[in-house]
Amino acid sequence: MSALHTKWNQLTSKLNPVYLKFTGAGIGVALCLVAISVTAEPKPADPPAAVMAAYQQDEHPEFPAGPGRDVTLRVCSRCHSPNNILSRPQNREGWEATIAKMVDMGATASDEDFAAILDYVSKNFPAPGTGGAAATAHVNANKATAADLAKALSLTDKEAAAIVDYRTKNGDFKTIDDLKKVPDVDGKKIDDKKDVIEF
Repeated sequence: MSALHTKWNQLTSKLNPVYLKFTGAGIGVALCLVAISVTAEPKPADPPAAVMAAYQQDEHPEFPAGPGRDVTLRVCSRCHSPNNILSRPQNREGWEATIAKMVDMGATASDEDFAAILDYVSKNFPAPGTGGAAATAHVNANKATAADLAKALSLTDKEAAAIVDYRTKNGDFKTIDDLKKVPDVDGKKIDDKKDVIEF
């Protein structure tokens, strides 16, 4: 039994270096192939910025073009409809408080992104009728000029002019429903801004 054991040891001692040499080489080749296949696999490319901008422009034409638009739509869309912004125009301090509240509720972005969002919404969605001077300012549907109505209610110039013309011909508005009766005015815009409309 010991002679057989000795013979076996002699045989394996001669084979092991060769076996290990080929086994090690095989493992090395296999690892290289795996590495090549992993690194060679193409990663999906992000859509070009121009494509994203065009898509967002189509989806949200009520958001004016300019610095901060894309990041505002991207970050705010994660938690709610960006149209929430349209119904809550505020001054800069009001927007700062709103963004701080969103962060407390879990909104994530870089400091640079939040700064860009603040600049964008403060510039494009200030408190109505005051250029952003007061977060609680309202617009009077029976006294405001067409320009003030267009700015405060995110209306087109044609819609705002239609409201003034209708008011002149039919008298003062008494309710939101009265205001929505004006031909060629998007009633959804009126609903979105009802909290800032006075009569």
